[in-house]
Amino acid sequence: GFALDQLGRHREAEALHRESYRIRRRQQGDAALVTVSSLVNLAGTLVSLAEEEPEPAGTPTDELTAAAAETAADAGASDPVAEPRSRDELLDEAEQIYAKVLAVRSRLLPPGHLQIASCLKGMARLAAVRGDWQQAELLAFQAAAVRQAKLGRFHPETAELLDLLGDINVALDRPEAAASMYSQAFEGQMKGLGPASPVTRQTLRKAIDLAMEQGKTERARKSLQLAVQLTQQVEGPGPELKRLLQELQSVYEAEENAEAVEQLEKQLADLAAAAARQQPNAGEPVAATAAVAEPAKPVKPAEAVEPAEAVEPAEAVEPAAAVVDGKVEAQSSPRKAKPAPPASE
Repeated sequence: GFALDQLGRHREAEALHRESYRIRRRQQGDAALVTVSSLVNLAGTLVSLAEEEPEPAGTPTDELTAAAAETAADAGASDPVAEPRSRDELLDEAEQIYAKVLAVRSRLLPPGHLQIASCLKGMARLAAVRGDWQQAELLAFQAAAVRQAKLGRFHPETAELLDLLGDINVALDRPEAAASMYSQAFEGQMKGLGPASPVTRQTLRKAIDLAMEQGKTERARKSLQLAVQLTQQVEGPGPELKRLLQELQSVYEAEENAEAVEQLEKQLADLAAAAARQQPNAGEPVAATAAVAEPAKPVKPAEAVEPAEAVEPAEAVEPAAAVVDGKVEAQSSPRKAKPAPPASE
């Protein structure tokens, strides 16, 4: 099921997660930690299906219908497979599943356990998909605080939540706070996942888009320079490298840097010439240096995405909600993301 989710085949994954839950419930019992782990996976898949706004043509199989009815009944939901399932129906079932899982884990595990943080992360993502950004922020902050305390600042799972907090701050129109979160997420992903990971490069892409939208040309230029280096190392010459060079060229034009614009025009011409030479001889590789004047330098995240202030659990990722008897209760004053220090433009 997890592998199918990674491939975007969420309907197939849903059937497997439901069957996994049924098997584990028979073997381990309904309130066992291993059993509710299957429910967490299922809830995440339902949120992914809701994000895709499923088409009415996607009729579930008989096996999925039976499994879904049983799972929904166990989680206290109505039968979720009355076709077509709307976005809200999918999210409602996921919400009820997360509530059940949180109640079980809060009863069996100590406060601040990573499995509780995982559940809170899923609930934060669900709230974000609903557009309830304030609730999403509360939940994501608490989950991030636990993961940072248990796993460290640069762990990929901590970075995952910082990236989500970046998205939340974009939605709440806090561009500087969003830039801070993306910067910290990217730094952790570079250390934990490496430059070849699509997740790492996706976060960098978000940082670029945000800087471009805000007119932060220096920040956009540095991020684009790093993106060019990563693409050279991971993919070599191709459409993505061309697109990044064109974006970088537009930034240099905005900065009125005629010399840099001229150099990029030459690099783009070299890239086009290399692509043309490759057409008649598709089997022959084209060297990366044919497209770019200089070889890529060693990647240093801090050079392109200015590092934000380190996140301290008690300051920048402070729990903004409390789990009480399996329920999330907001504290009296919602905790907002700590903005990044002003960048020199």
